[in-house]
This record gives sequence, structure tokens and C-alpha cells, in this order.
Amino acid sequence: MSTRVPHHRHPRRRPGGPPVGLTREAILHAADGLDVNELSMPALAASLGVTTAALYHHFPGKGALVGALAERALRDVRLRAVGRRSWRDLVAEAAHAMLDVLLARRASLPHIGASVGAAAEPVAERILLALELAGCGEERAVAALEQIFAWCVYSALQTAYLAEHGLAGRKALGAYWDATGAAADSRTRVLVERYATRGRREIFDATLAAILDGASRAEEADPQR
Repeated sequence: MSTRVPHHRHPRRRPGGPPVGLTREAILHAADGLDVNELSMPALAASLGVTTAALYHHFPGKGALVGALAERALRDVRLRAVGRRSWRDLVAEAAHAMLDVLLARRASLPHIGASVGAAAEPVAERILLALELAGCGEERAVAALEQIFAWCVYSALQTAYLAEHGLAGRKALGAYWDATGAAADSRTRVLVERYATRGRREIFDATLAAILDGASRAEEADPQR
């Protein structure tokens, strides 16, 4: 007499609700593994072996799912106490911490890039505090924060792009441009060449400093102050 052991490849279903065992974290883990061109609620449901409707018990739509992916990526950001550091040091620490977390999740970058601003609340609070210490008004501080977030995402994407294609140095880049037929005057080409031939941190810090210089100069020049 043989004993059959039941084997469930996918979560069991229950009437009127999501499958038993289908958790929010399991959905996010599966979404993390999908290519950016494949991420959709039907494709995600198929990868989990559940119905699309089951996903909507956890996420109202793809936008909410992508936002949750961004939150999941950025929850690992750690910042030190403010202490007596300068406002520029506070911004630099927050921006680098965010960049490092994004780079650690390169595969998810195309998913989470557009939702980083809404998900990075601890980083945003620290940067806004630092800009307040610098004397920036709320409007200029928020504008600078948006620039910093955009720069973090762009830098992470460029680093991931170069790593994916093995583009370290001008020679490798030249061969890649020739093979792909990239336009010589392409703005993207110029930016990528800068990233490939100079240190990532050097370029990141230089642009971050330019953003902060612009914010502080604009505030000093404001006749309303």
C-alpha cells in the first residue's frame, strides 16, 4: 500500500478570497524576477500560478505594485544620526545611501525608478532637513530634492547599463557605439562616455554639488529673503 503525499506547486485557492499562502511579499519577490518588458498583472499572475484577480486582493493595480517594489528596495537605506555634520555632508550621505541601495537592486531599477520619490521618505526627510539648515525655502528645497532623486536614479541606471554591456573605458565604448550605430552627437552617448571613462563617485559627487550650489545660490539671490 502506497501513501501519496500531496504536492502543491502553487498556493491553494479559497472561495471568495486570494489563494492560501499568497502573500504580498511573495508577489513582490516574483515581480522582482520579471523583466521590465514582462511586468504586467496577467504575467505576474501566470508566474505565480494564480488568477489576476488574486493579485488585486493585495494591489489595486500595476502602479501600486511598482510603488511597493520601490518601497521594498529603499527600506534598506540606513542613515546615521544628524550630529554636528554640515548640511552638505547630510545630503551627500543620504544621496549615496540611496544610490547604493538602488545599485544593489539593479534588476529592479526599470520597475522602481519612476516611484523612488514617493517611496524614499526617510531619505527625503533627511535631505529636506539639510536644505532647511542651509537656509533654503520650502519651494527651492523640494525642487532640489527632486533633482537629487532624479540624479540618483539616472546614475544607478547608467552604472547598471555599463556593467551589463561590459563598457569599461573609452575603447570598449567606441566598439559598442560602432556596433550599435549610435549617433556621434548623441547627448546620451556623451553622458555615458563620461560615466565610463571617469570614476562613478567623482561624477556623482560633482553633479550633486552642482545641484546644491544651484539651490543655495538661488536662495541667496532671492530678493524676498
